[in-house]
Amino acid sequence: MLRIEYMDEADFASYLEQSISNYAEEKVKAGTWRDDGALVKSRETYARLLPEGNHTKDQHIFSLTDTEKNRKVGVLWLGIPGEDADSEGAFLFDLLVYPEFRRLGYGMQAMKAVEEVARHLGRNRISLHVFGHNRPAIELYEKSGYLVEDIVMYKEI
Repeated sequence: MLRIEYMDEADFASYLEQSISNYAEEKVKAGTWRDDGALVKSRETYARLLPEGNHTKDQHIFSLTDTEKNRKVGVLWLGIPGEDADSEGAFLFDLLVYPEFRRLGYGMQAMKAVEEVARHLGRNRISLHVFGHNRPAIELYEKSGYLVEDIVMYKEI
């Protein structure tokens, strides 16, 4: 069974550094950013989204733990948009199942858990962004009932 609990400071520091690096790599892979400068842009993005780190208002960052095996298997980050945004929605910034635990059902359990968290926070809609090249994530979200809202495409010429 999967348990979600607010992330402690030590885990957050590790998660943040890895996440900043991964986000930069994904943006380069997607063709959105150039390699030179991507890490700086990623750091700026995270500084804007999490100005108070793990204690940023309306940002809920959780560790995912397999209770039967007593091991951390991933991270879930759910944010509540500011007052000028959809007042009934939440945004899934990150669902990370550590590579060694993928394809074991944790992703589906996490998707159900994020719905419970969102409901508890008074939300009735969850949005997310997924990189077009991340087929496993797209398949997980589709299996979880998520619908495509927008598609952005490009072509190098």
